Amino acid sequence: MEKVRPSRPCENLKKSILDGAKKNKFFNLPLSESEIIEFHNILMTPTQHMIQTTTVTSGRALIETMLQSLAYYRQVGCLSTTATWHDNNDVVDIYTIIRQDAQVYGLWYAIERFFINYNNIDFIWVELTDDLLVQMGSKYVAQMCQLLTEHQTIPVVVLQYDNYKN
Repeated sequence: MEKVRPSRPCENLKKSILDGAKKNKFFNLPLSESEIIEFHNILMTPTQHMIQTTTVTSGRALIETMLQSLAYYRQVGCLSTTATWHDNNDVVDIYTIIRQDAQVYGLWYAIERFFINYNNIDFIWVELTDDLLVQMGSKYVAQMCQLLTEHQTIPVVVLQYDNYKN
């Protein structure tokens, strides 16, 4: 199958979203002991982090495994366009909430409503795929990432993938 490369504007947007990340980390399962400790430190640090894995499935497995092993966060959110992306019903599906409200109120107001109604979220991960950038609009994804990390009160992990495959 042919590998599809994102257009130039998407690449620039991804770079601008990820500029706030401390440094790029590459993780593949299974993790070594030192990688587990390092990853736990990332999940506990309230700022934006970029993690690149090989596939969406491996990225999700990594996040879910680490969150379960920490058992620290009370309200976790995920911004992803994939409908069935986790087994844990306690994770807030940010994309679905915003999409439903956007149909009634418009996208920017829906994002504002999300922040007001879900102000107790204490950890968020963003699956930065081309599909998310197209569905929400690259401008809104960039602004949302900026808003999430502006005050550096919660960890925001941006997952980027070598191959966008489920």
